[in-house]
Amino acid sequence: MVASTLSYLHQRFNYEQRKNLLRAIFEKIYVQNKAIVDVKLNPPFSFLMKDDIEKLFKDHPTGGTKEDVFEQMVGFTLSEQYAALKSLVDPLGKKARAFLDIAGLR
Repeated sequence: MVASTLSYLHQRFNYEQRKNLLRAIFEKIYVQNKAIVDVKLNPPFSFLMKDDIEKLFKDHPTGGTKEDVFEQMVGFTLSEQYAALKSLVDPLGKKARAFLDIAGLR
């Protein structure tokens, strides 16, 4: 549910809103040859998805240039990895909703 919600928002948002959404989710995006090879997520995504993200990206580079990262953020489209990531994120959405319920934020 989280992945589908983020995808929906990304499709509906304008350029500035997309940048803000991606900055809220990602601390860093590692790019190699114009492909995302690893990500570092901001909390709470980093807490909820740590193990799953590590499974998706085995050998990431030491970093990408700011231009490469920006290019990937702006030109983001769903890739063949979307289905795999969505299947990992959806169960975490249930956990996130449970945390929100416990905290009284939902």
